Amino acid sequence: MTRCDLANMQIIDGQMFATHLANSRLTGLAWIDCGMRDVVFTDCRANLARFRMSTLRDVTFRDCDLTEASFQAATLNGVLFENCRLTGAQFSQVKIINARFNDCDLSGVGGVESLRGATVSAADAQSLVWALASAFGIRIEEA
Repeated sequence: MTRCDLANMQIIDGQMFATHLANSRLTGLAWIDCGMRDVVFTDCRANLARFRMSTLRDVTFRDCDLTEASFQAATLNGVLFENCRLTGAQFSQVKIINARFNDCDLSGVGGVESLRGATVSAADAQSLVWALASAFGIRIEEA
C-alpha cells in the first residue's frame, strides 16, 4: 500500500498480515485491540496514531513520524523502530518481547518504565535520560 490516506480511520479487533505501507498518512489512526504480523511501515506520518491493546509481531517502523503515538497496553514482539520520531509517544503497560529502537528520537516518551526488555541504541539512550529521571523521581539541574 503506497501513498494511502488512512488518517483518523478506526479499526477495532482487526488483523493485518504480510503488508507494507509506504509514504502514507496515518495521522490519528486508531488500531485498537488488533493484531499485526510481518508488517512494515516505511516513511509514514503516524503522529497521534493509537495501537493500544494490540499485538504487533515482527513489525518494522522505518523513517516514520510517530509523534505522540500510543502503544498503551500493546504487546511488541520482534518490533523494530528505525529512524523514527517517537517524541511524546506513550508506552505505558506495554509487554516487550525483543523490541529494538535504532536512531530514534525518544524525547518525552511516557511509560518509560514499561520499556523493560527493549534494546535501545546508545545514541537513542541520550534522548531517554529526562523520561527515565522523571520516572525515578530524579531532578536534573542544568548548570
